[in-house]
Amino acid sequence: MPAAAVPDLVDLCYRTVEEPQLWQTVTEALADTLGAEAGDLVIEDYAAGAARALGTLGFDPALRDSYDADFLGANLWVEGLKRFPAGRAVADHAEPPGFADSAFFNEWVRPQGYRRAVGALVERSDRHLVLMAYLRPARRGAFTEAESRRFDAVLPHVGRALRIARRLGAAEAAGARLAAMLDALPLAALVVDARGRILGGNAASDAAIALGGLSTRGGRLRATVPAAAERLRAALGRSGADPAAPAGIVPLDTDGPAPRFLEVVPFRLPDGDGPGGPACLVTVHDPFRPRDRQARPGLLADIYGLTATEEAVARAIGLGESPAGIARATGSSVGTVRWHLKNVQSKLGVHSQAELASRVCRLLWSA
Repeated sequence: MPAAAVPDLVDLCYRTVEEPQLWQTVTEALADTLGAEAGDLVIEDYAAGAARALGTLGFDPALRDSYDADFLGANLWVEGLKRFPAGRAVADHAEPPGFADSAFFNEWVRPQGYRRAVGALVERSDRHLVLMAYLRPARRGAFTEAESRRFDAVLPHVGRALRIARRLGAAEAAGARLAAMLDALPLAALVVDARGRILGGNAASDAAIALGGLSTRGGRLRATVPAAAERLRAALGRSGADPAAPAGIVPLDTDGPAPRFLEVVPFRLPDGDGPGGPACLVTVHDPFRPRDRQARPGLLADIYGLTATEEAVARAIGLGESPAGIARATGSSVGTVRWHLKNVQSKLGVHSQAELASRVCRLLWSA
């Protein structure tokens, strides 16, 4: 295959990001380009004690199967490659002294009829290396400088495609973990960045958004009422900038005794290979949403030291009752209910009825 095929090989490398099985095609096509009869793209994982071939051709299957046990970490050809920078093709001059007398050469390479080689370390670490190497018989002669240059032209793209695929895989895994965490919450919940860009959400959030008052147009969470939209932007900005910011409460409407509202709190995405960094957890609170289970009586008293009467008032507020409604139901005056509410807010460390409703609602349905 002429050198003009190199651009096609580069394009093929990046197609492997979505179709990893194409590494076999890359391996075969590059062998054709280099005039090789055998070759492979291998990840040698020393921690796992195994080598995984992404693409391979021309090797005896039995010898391939025995490689991990016999030569992983003891391949003198690979040891020779380690003397050169990663991403650089090197030919026979990579052989260390004594290579022709080594067990690897005499028990693995020579029985397959190969003698000439060109290879490169695509990437390396203390735990693993990614190796790409090609071989042919002695009668075919050493790999030429022109062939090595073709190999060099492709190698950076092999490494870059592997890194892109690894990062995408890590991001997908992190996204799956985030989705599982959100689905475990009893409320509609979304994770967004400081500008409202949605990073994840649970199934309940779709139903909450369908009720109105919220929009996800353009992949961003927005409130549809202007006043609520402004408060949401401000709450997201605070929570996204300060991990110690207090919860932001955003009423979606102000009608009725118990409006739907959002609670915005700082949230840090998992660090590591997946997405990480500051974000916001937005929960949607609807006091009239049907519930399957409510926390046991006495929970609020145990946590905050409320009296039985204070807990009853707090629960009623968390379930969407107004002070007037609580007064009618208990035969008390509105003033008495408000006095109990003041004591409850002090014990819970909240400063408004909306914050109290948010706190109590979350406790009642997550405990």
